[in-house]
Amino acid sequence: MKRSFKICFFINPVAGIGGEPGLKGSDYVDIKKLISEGYRFTSYDKARRFLESLDKDVFKNVIMITPQDPMGCSIVKSFQNIFQEVRCVSLEKELVDGLTTKDHTIEFVEKHSRECEIIVLVGGDGTARDVSEALKRSGHEDMLVLGIPAGVKVYSGIFAISPEMSAYVLTSYIKDEATAVKRPVIDADENSLREGSLNIRFFGELNTIFVQGLIQDVKSSTTYADLDYEGVAKYLDEIMSENKETLYLIGPGGTLKKIFEYLSIEKTAFGVDALYDKKIIGKDLSSKEIKDLVKKFEKIKIILTPIGGTKFLIGRGNQQITPEIWKRVSRENLIIVTSLSKIGKDYKLYIDTGDKNVDLMLKGFVKALIGYREEIIIRLVPSWLSE
Repeated sequence: MKRSFKICFFINPVAGIGGEPGLKGSDYVDIKKLISEGYRFTSYDKARRFLESLDKDVFKNVIMITPQDPMGCSIVKSFQNIFQEVRCVSLEKELVDGLTTKDHTIEFVEKHSRECEIIVLVGGDGTARDVSEALKRSGHEDMLVLGIPAGVKVYSGIFAISPEMSAYVLTSYIKDEATAVKRPVIDADENSLREGSLNIRFFGELNTIFVQGLIQDVKSSTTYADLDYEGVAKYLDEIMSENKETLYLIGPGGTLKKIFEYLSIEKTAFGVDALYDKKIIGKDLSSKEIKDLVKKFEKIKIILTPIGGTKFLIGRGNQQITPEIWKRVSRENLIIVTSLSKIGKDYKLYIDTGDKNVDLMLKGFVKALIGYREEIIIRLVPSWLSE
Protein backbone atom coordinates (compact mmCIF):
# COMPACT_ATOMS: atom_id res chain seq x y z
CA MET A 1 0.00 0.00 0.00
CA LYS A 2 1.68 3.21 -1.18
CA ARG A 3 -1.12 5.78 -0.82
CA SER A 4 -2.21 7.12 2.56
CA PHE A 5 -4.99 5.15 4.22
CA LYS A 6 -7.06 6.98 6.83
CA ILE A 7 -8.59 5.21 9.82
CA CYS A 8 -11.05 6.79 12.25
CA PHE A 9 -10.20 5.08 15.53
CA PHE A 10 -11.85 5.63 18.89
CA ILE A 11 -12.29 4.00 22.29
CA ASN A 12 -15.47 3.90 24.32
CA PRO A 13 -13.83 4.18 27.76
CA VAL A 14 -16.77 2.79 29.74
CA ALA A 15 -17.28 -0.29 27.53
CA GLY A 16 -16.79 -3.43 29.60
CA ILE A 17 -16.66 -1.75 33.00
CA GLY A 18 -19.91 -3.47 33.99
CA GLY A 19 -18.40 -6.95 33.55
CA GLU A 20 -16.58 -7.62 36.82
CA PRO A 21 -19.33 -6.04 38.97
CA GLY A 22 -21.81 -8.41 37.32
CA LEU A 23 -23.97 -5.62 35.88
CA LYS A 24 -24.57 -7.33 32.49
CA GLY A 25 -23.26 -4.28 30.66
CA SER A 26 -22.29 -0.65 31.06
CA ASP A 27 -25.60 1.04 30.18
CA TYR A 28 -27.54 2.83 32.93
CA VAL A 29 -24.86 2.24 35.58
CA ASP A 30 -23.14 4.66 37.96
CA ILE A 31 -19.65 4.77 36.45
CA LYS A 32 -18.22 7.08 39.12
CA LYS A 33 -19.42 4.71 41.84
CA LEU A 34 -17.78 1.74 40.11
CA ILE A 35 -14.49 3.61 39.84
CA SER A 36 -14.67 4.53 43.53
CA GLU A 37 -15.16 0.83 44.33
CA GLY A 38 -11.96 -0.07 42.50
CA TYR A 39 -13.29 -1.25 39.15
CA ARG A 40 -11.39 0.04 36.13
CA PHE A 41 -11.68 0.86 32.45
CA THR A 42 -10.76 -2.39 30.71
CA SER A 43 -11.34 -0.99 27.20
CA TYR A 44 -7.92 0.66 27.25
CA ASP A 45 -6.28 -2.75 27.73
CA LYS A 46 -8.12 -4.01 24.64
CA ALA A 47 -7.01 -0.96 22.64
CA ARG A 48 -3.37 -1.55 23.59
CA ARG A 49 -3.59 -5.21 22.63
CA PHE A 50 -4.86 -4.16 19.20
CA LEU A 51 -2.22 -1.49 18.65
CA GLU A 52 0.60 -3.76 19.84
CA SER A 53 -0.43 -6.29 17.18
CA LEU A 54 -0.08 -3.92 14.22
CA ASP A 55 2.82 -4.35 11.80
CA LYS A 56 4.77 -1.15 11.17
CA ASP A 57 5.60 -2.21 7.61
CA VAL A 58 1.90 -2.45 6.79
CA PHE A 59 0.71 0.65 8.67
CA LYS A 60 3.52 3.07 7.80
CA ASN A 61 1.23 4.83 5.29
CA VAL A 62 -1.77 4.93 7.64
CA ILE A 63 -3.10 8.17 9.11
CA MET A 64 -4.96 7.60 12.38
CA ILE A 65 -7.69 10.12 13.20
CA THR A 66 -8.72 9.77 16.83
CA PRO A 67 -10.64 11.91 19.35
CA GLN A 68 -9.16 13.72 22.32
CA ASP A 69 -8.85 11.83 25.57
CA PRO A 70 -10.48 9.88 27.06
CA MET A 71 -11.45 8.46 23.64
CA GLY A 72 -8.02 7.48 22.38
CA CYS A 73 -5.56 10.29 21.67
CA SER A 74 -2.87 9.49 24.26
CA ILE A 75 -2.91 5.74 23.69
CA VAL A 76 -2.71 6.02 19.89
CA LYS A 77 0.06 8.63 20.15
CA SER A 78 2.08 6.22 22.28
CA PHE A 79 2.19 4.00 19.17
CA GLN A 80 2.74 6.82 16.68
CA ASN A 81 5.99 5.29 15.38
CA ILE A 82 3.82 2.66 13.64
CA PHE A 83 1.85 5.18 11.60
CA GLN A 84 2.50 7.88 9.04
CA GLU A 85 0.63 10.31 11.27
CA VAL A 86 -1.66 10.46 14.31
CA ARG A 87 -4.22 13.27 14.27
CA CYS A 88 -6.02 13.98 17.53
CA VAL A 89 -9.26 15.89 17.03
CA SER A 90 -11.21 17.82 19.64
CA LEU A 91 -14.78 17.22 20.73
CA GLU A 92 -17.25 20.09 20.86
CA LYS A 93 -19.55 18.50 23.41
CA GLU A 94 -18.36 18.79 26.98
CA LEU A 95 -17.47 15.65 28.87
CA VAL A 96 -19.85 14.55 31.61
CA ASP A 97 -17.91 14.26 34.87
CA GLY A 98 -14.82 13.61 32.76
CA LEU A 99 -16.52 10.77 30.87
CA THR A 100 -17.89 10.36 27.37
CA THR A 101 -21.44 9.44 26.36
CA LYS A 102 -23.07 8.16 23.18
CA ASP A 103 -23.30 11.80 22.05
CA HIS A 104 -19.50 12.00 21.84
CA THR A 105 -19.36 8.83 19.74
CA ILE A 106 -22.03 10.20 17.41
CA GLU A 107 -20.28 13.57 17.16
CA PHE A 108 -16.93 12.00 16.21
CA VAL A 109 -18.45 9.66 13.63
CA GLU A 110 -20.66 12.33 12.05
CA LYS A 111 -17.83 14.88 11.80
CA HIS A 112 -14.97 12.66 10.67
CA SER A 113 -16.23 9.46 9.03
CA ARG A 114 -16.14 10.98 5.54
CA GLU A 115 -12.41 11.62 5.96
CA CYS A 116 -11.71 7.95 6.59
CA GLU A 117 -11.90 4.66 4.76
CA ILE A 118 -12.84 2.69 7.86
CA ILE A 119 -14.02 3.26 11.42
CA VAL A 120 -12.32 1.08 14.02
CA LEU A 121 -14.10 1.12 17.36
CA VAL A 122 -13.08 -0.28 20.74
CA GLY A 123 -16.32 -1.06 22.52
CA GLY A 124 -19.32 -3.33 22.64
CA ASP A 125 -22.76 -3.70 21.13
CA GLY A 126 -23.95 -0.33 22.45
CA THR A 127 -20.97 1.37 20.82
CA ALA A 128 -21.70 -0.37 17.51
CA ARG A 129 -25.32 0.73 17.81
CA ASP A 130 -24.24 4.36 18.33
CA VAL A 131 -21.94 4.22 15.29
CA SER A 132 -24.77 2.79 13.20
CA GLU A 133 -27.06 5.62 14.32
CA ALA A 134 -24.44 8.26 13.49
CA LEU A 135 -23.80 6.84 10.02
CA LYS A 136 -27.53 6.81 9.28
CA ARG A 137 -27.82 10.44 10.38
CA SER A 138 -24.92 11.49 8.17
CA GLY A 139 -26.10 9.48 5.16
CA HIS A 140 -22.88 7.49 5.21
CA GLU A 141 -24.35 4.06 5.88
CA ASP A 142 -21.96 2.27 3.50
CA MET A 143 -18.97 3.17 5.68
CA LEU A 144 -16.76 0.25 6.66
CA VAL A 145 -16.71 -0.49 10.41
CA LEU A 146 -14.59 -2.95 12.38
CA GLY A 147 -15.18 -3.70 16.05
CA ILE A 148 -12.49 -4.49 18.62
CA PRO A 149 -14.37 -6.43 21.33
CA ALA A 150 -14.29 -4.61 24.66
CA GLY A 151 -17.88 -4.86 25.90
CA VAL A 152 -19.38 -7.17 28.50
CA LYS A 153 -21.41 -9.33 26.10
CA VAL A 154 -20.48 -8.54 22.45
CA TYR A 155 -23.26 -10.15 20.41
CA SER A 156 -22.98 -8.25 17.09
CA GLY A 157 -21.39 -9.52 13.89
CA ILE A 158 -18.96 -6.66 13.23
CA PHE A 159 -16.48 -7.69 15.93
CA ALA A 160 -13.38 -9.79 15.52
CA ILE A 161 -12.93 -12.51 18.13
CA SER A 162 -10.15 -10.59 19.93
CA PRO A 163 -8.15 -7.34 19.71
CA GLU A 164 -5.24 -9.27 18.20
CA MET A 165 -7.43 -10.82 15.52
CA SER A 166 -8.93 -7.37 14.86
CA ALA A 167 -5.41 -6.26 13.94
CA TYR A 168 -5.01 -9.28 11.67
CA VAL A 169 -8.36 -8.63 9.97
CA LEU A 170 -7.56 -4.96 9.39
CA THR A 171 -4.10 -5.85 8.07
CA SER A 172 -5.67 -8.33 5.65
CA TYR A 173 -7.98 -5.63 4.31
CA ILE A 174 -5.21 -3.07 3.86
CA LYS A 175 -3.22 -5.70 1.95
CA ASP A 176 -6.28 -6.43 -0.26
CA GLU A 177 -6.60 -9.93 1.18
CA ALA A 178 -10.10 -9.58 2.67
CA THR A 179 -13.51 -8.44 1.50
CA ALA A 180 -16.27 -6.26 2.94
CA VAL A 181 -19.65 -7.75 3.86
CA LYS A 182 -22.78 -6.55 5.65
CA ARG A 183 -23.16 -7.91 9.18
CA PRO A 184 -25.89 -7.39 11.80
CA VAL A 185 -25.72 -5.03 14.76
CA ILE A 186 -27.70 -6.41 17.69
CA ASP A 187 -27.91 -5.46 21.34
CA ALA A 188 -29.60 -6.82 24.43
CA ASP A 189 -31.52 -4.51 26.72
CA GLU A 190 -29.37 -4.53 29.84
CA ASN A 191 -32.14 -3.66 32.26
CA SER A 192 -34.01 -6.73 30.98
CA LEU A 193 -30.88 -8.84 31.47
CA ARG A 194 -30.61 -7.60 35.05
CA GLU A 195 -34.21 -8.68 35.57
CA GLY A 196 -33.50 -12.12 34.10
CA SER A 197 -34.91 -11.90 30.58
CA LEU A 198 -33.16 -11.74 27.22
CA ASN A 199 -34.52 -9.02 24.95
CA ILE A 200 -32.34 -8.79 21.84
CA ARG A 201 -33.03 -6.10 19.26
CA PHE A 202 -31.77 -5.78 15.70
CA PHE A 203 -30.35 -2.35 14.84
CA GLY A 204 -29.59 -2.87 11.17
CA GLU A 205 -26.41 -3.86 9.38
CA LEU A 206 -22.97 -2.36 8.95
CA ASN A 207 -20.32 -3.06 6.37
CA THR A 208 -17.38 -4.80 7.97
CA ILE A 209 -14.31 -6.78 6.95
CA PHE A 210 -14.82 -10.51 6.83
CA VAL A 211 -12.11 -13.10 7.41
CA GLN A 212 -13.46 -16.60 7.99
CA GLY A 213 -13.10 -17.70 11.61
CA LEU A 214 -11.88 -14.32 12.84
CA ILE A 215 -15.11 -12.30 12.72
CA GLN A 216 -17.54 -13.68 15.26
CA ASP A 217 -21.03 -14.92 14.53
CA VAL A 218 -23.95 -13.18 16.19
CA LYS A 219 -25.53 -14.32 19.43
CA SER A 220 -28.15 -17.04 19.07
CA SER A 221 -31.05 -17.08 21.54
CA THR A 222 -32.64 -20.37 20.59
CA THR A 223 -33.39 -23.39 22.78
CA TYR A 224 -31.04 -26.21 21.83
CA ALA A 225 -32.90 -29.38 20.87
CA ASP A 226 -29.63 -31.35 20.73
CA LEU A 227 -28.95 -30.87 24.45
CA ASP A 228 -30.42 -33.32 26.97
CA TYR A 229 -31.24 -30.77 29.68
CA GLU A 230 -32.81 -33.26 32.06
CA GLY A 231 -30.01 -35.79 31.56
CA VAL A 232 -27.33 -33.19 32.27
CA ALA A 233 -29.25 -32.07 35.36
CA LYS A 234 -29.38 -35.64 36.65
CA TYR A 235 -25.64 -36.12 36.13
CA LEU A 236 -24.76 -32.78 37.77
CA ASP A 237 -26.92 -33.81 40.72
CA GLU A 238 -24.88 -37.00 41.06
CA ILE A 239 -21.60 -35.08 40.83
CA MET A 240 -22.71 -32.63 43.52
CA SER A 241 -23.95 -35.47 45.76
CA GLU A 242 -20.50 -37.07 45.59
CA ASN A 243 -18.72 -33.76 46.26
CA LYS A 244 -20.71 -32.16 49.07
CA GLU A 245 -17.73 -30.19 50.39
CA THR A 246 -17.22 -28.43 47.05
CA LEU A 247 -18.28 -24.88 46.23
CA TYR A 248 -19.81 -24.57 42.75
CA LEU A 249 -19.74 -21.30 40.86
CA ILE A 250 -22.44 -21.46 38.20
CA GLY A 251 -21.99 -19.15 35.24
CA PRO A 252 -24.61 -17.18 33.32
CA GLY A 253 -26.92 -18.41 30.61
CA GLY A 254 -30.43 -19.60 29.92
CA THR A 255 -29.08 -23.10 29.30
CA LEU A 256 -27.81 -23.47 32.87
CA LYS A 257 -30.89 -21.80 34.32
CA LYS A 258 -33.09 -24.38 32.58
CA ILE A 259 -30.89 -27.28 33.71
CA PHE A 260 -30.98 -26.24 37.36
CA GLU A 261 -34.75 -25.85 37.21
CA TYR A 262 -34.86 -29.64 36.87
CA LEU A 263 -33.12 -29.77 40.26
CA SER A 264 -35.56 -27.24 41.78
CA ILE A 265 -32.71 -24.76 42.13
CA GLU A 266 -33.59 -21.20 41.16
CA LYS A 267 -30.53 -19.89 39.35
CA THR A 268 -30.23 -16.32 38.09
CA ALA A 269 -30.40 -16.27 34.30
CA PHE A 270 -27.45 -14.01 33.49
CA GLY A 271 -25.42 -13.84 36.67
CA VAL A 272 -22.88 -15.98 38.50
CA ASP A 273 -24.36 -17.88 41.45
CA ALA A 274 -22.67 -19.92 44.19
CA LEU A 275 -23.95 -23.35 45.22
CA TYR A 276 -22.90 -25.43 48.22
CA ASP A 277 -24.49 -28.71 49.30
CA LYS A 278 -27.09 -28.14 46.55
CA LYS A 279 -28.18 -24.85 48.09
CA ILE A 280 -27.72 -21.37 46.66
CA ILE A 281 -25.47 -19.38 49.00
CA GLY A 282 -24.83 -16.42 46.70
CA LYS A 283 -26.77 -14.97 43.77
CA ASP A 284 -25.69 -12.69 40.94
CA LEU A 285 -22.25 -12.23 42.45
CA SER A 286 -19.69 -9.57 41.58
CA SER A 287 -16.01 -10.37 41.17
CA LYS A 288 -15.31 -8.99 44.64
CA GLU A 289 -18.03 -11.12 46.21
CA ILE A 290 -16.67 -14.20 44.43
CA LYS A 291 -13.15 -13.40 45.60
CA ASP A 292 -14.31 -13.13 49.22
CA LEU A 293 -16.41 -16.29 48.97
CA VAL A 294 -13.76 -18.61 47.53
CA LYS A 295 -11.43 -17.83 50.44
CA LYS A 296 -13.77 -19.87 52.64
CA PHE A 297 -13.60 -23.06 50.58
CA GLU A 298 -10.83 -25.50 49.78
CA LYS A 299 -12.57 -27.23 46.85
CA ILE A 300 -14.10 -25.18 44.04
CA LYS A 301 -15.59 -26.07 40.67
CA ILE A 302 -16.98 -23.78 37.97
CA ILE A 303 -19.88 -24.74 35.71
CA LEU A 304 -20.14 -22.82 32.41
CA THR A 305 -21.96 -22.94 29.11
CA PRO A 306 -20.83 -21.10 25.95
CA ILE A 307 -22.72 -18.16 24.47
CA GLY A 308 -24.79 -19.51 21.61
CA GLY A 309 -23.58 -18.39 18.19
CA THR A 310 -20.36 -16.69 19.32
CA LYS A 311 -18.52 -19.84 20.53
CA PHE A 312 -17.24 -17.96 23.59
CA LEU A 313 -16.95 -19.82 26.88
CA ILE A 314 -14.82 -17.49 29.04
CA GLY A 315 -14.45 -13.72 28.87
CA ARG A 316 -17.83 -12.70 27.49
CA GLY A 317 -20.66 -12.15 29.96
CA ASN A 318 -18.81 -13.90 32.80
CA GLN A 319 -16.01 -11.44 33.58
CA GLN A 320 -17.02 -11.71 37.25
CA ILE A 321 -14.85 -14.84 37.26
CA THR A 322 -11.51 -13.06 37.09
CA PRO A 323 -8.05 -14.43 36.22
CA GLU A 324 -7.30 -14.54 39.94
CA ILE A 325 -10.19 -16.97 40.44
CA TRP A 326 -9.15 -19.08 37.45
CA LYS A 327 -5.65 -19.45 38.90
CA ARG A 328 -7.25 -20.92 41.99
CA VAL A 329 -9.66 -23.23 40.17
CA SER A 330 -7.69 -24.46 37.10
CA ARG A 331 -8.98 -26.32 34.02
CA GLU A 332 -9.43 -29.65 35.83
CA ASN A 333 -12.23 -28.16 37.94
CA LEU A 334 -14.16 -26.67 35.03
CA ILE A 335 -17.44 -28.35 34.07
CA ILE A 336 -18.69 -27.38 30.61
CA VAL A 337 -22.27 -27.92 29.51
CA THR A 338 -23.00 -27.46 25.83
CA SER A 339 -25.03 -28.56 22.87
CA LEU A 340 -23.30 -29.76 19.71
CA SER A 341 -24.72 -26.80 17.80
CA LYS A 342 -23.04 -24.33 20.18
CA ILE A 343 -19.55 -25.65 19.53
CA GLY A 344 -19.75 -26.03 15.75
CA LYS A 345 -18.00 -28.50 13.49
CA ASP A 346 -14.52 -27.75 14.80
CA TYR A 347 -15.42 -28.60 18.43
CA LYS A 348 -13.68 -25.42 19.59
CA LEU A 349 -14.61 -22.77 22.14
CA TYR A 350 -12.89 -19.44 22.73
CA ILE A 351 -11.50 -18.06 25.97
CA ASP A 352 -10.14 -14.63 26.90
CA THR A 353 -9.77 -14.06 30.65
CA GLY A 354 -7.79 -10.86 30.19
CA ASP A 355 -4.59 -12.58 31.36
CA LYS A 356 -2.73 -14.41 28.62
CA ASN A 357 -0.85 -16.66 31.05
CA VAL A 358 -4.15 -17.80 32.52
CA ASP A 359 -5.55 -18.36 29.02
CA LEU A 360 -2.59 -20.61 28.22
CA MET A 361 -3.15 -22.48 31.50
CA LEU A 362 -6.78 -23.13 30.50
CA LYS A 363 -5.97 -23.92 26.86
CA GLY A 364 -6.31 -27.51 25.69
CA PHE A 365 -8.64 -30.47 25.36
CA VAL A 366 -11.46 -30.82 27.89
CA LYS A 367 -14.65 -32.80 28.34
CA ALA A 368 -18.07 -31.22 27.88
CA LEU A 369 -21.43 -32.58 29.03
CA ILE A 370 -24.19 -32.99 26.45
CA GLY A 371 -26.40 -35.51 28.28
CA TYR A 372 -26.58 -37.98 31.15
CA ARG A 373 -23.03 -39.34 31.55
CA GLU A 374 -22.53 -38.36 27.91
CA GLU A 375 -19.45 -36.31 27.18
CA ILE A 376 -17.53 -35.07 24.17
CA ILE A 377 -13.97 -33.79 23.84
CA ILE A 378 -13.60 -30.16 22.79
CA ARG A 379 -10.74 -27.66 22.58
CA LEU A 380 -10.43 -24.45 24.58
CA VAL A 381 -8.51 -21.92 22.49
CA PRO A 382 -7.41 -18.40 23.48
CA SER A 383 -9.21 -16.06 21.08
CA TRP A 384 -6.02 -14.06 20.59
CA LEU A 385 -3.91 -17.07 19.59
CA SER A 386 -3.31 -17.57 15.88
CA GLU A 387 -3.71 -21.22 14.87
